[in-house]
Amino acid sequence: MKKTLLTILLAGSLSLANAQEKEKKTPDYFYRSMQISYIALNTADYILTMKALENGGIEKNPLMKKITENKLLCLGVKAGLTGFVLYATNQMYKDNPKTARYILLGANIFYSAVITNNISVSIKLNRRK
Repeated sequence: MKKTLLTILLAGSLSLANAQEKEKKTPDYFYRSMQISYIALNTADYILTMKALENGGIEKNPLMKKITENKLLCLGVKAGLTGFVLYATNQMYKDNPKTARYILLGANIFYSAVITNNISVSIKLNRRK
């Protein structure tokens, strides 16, 4: 079930990216790569967070603390937020592509830091075993 939902998240997000590309004659490879990496980083965040929680980690984000208690709910929220950000930046891209690029770049940098922290926590939890 989780793999199916993850596949739906990725396929839906990529279809949004494809729709945006069809509207332009010249593809914006930087923007497209930001979209794809944003999806990948959010997927990695979900997987690493769930693994850390299974190994005794604690969710530090107060907005996600209750949500992470239910894996399916967490996956749904994560997928929905990822899709929303991609949809919103696609809408913004039509009028202001530069701003949309910067927003996705910032989001990618943010999630890179989150994943770095998740990996660090996972390593510490594995050393305790």
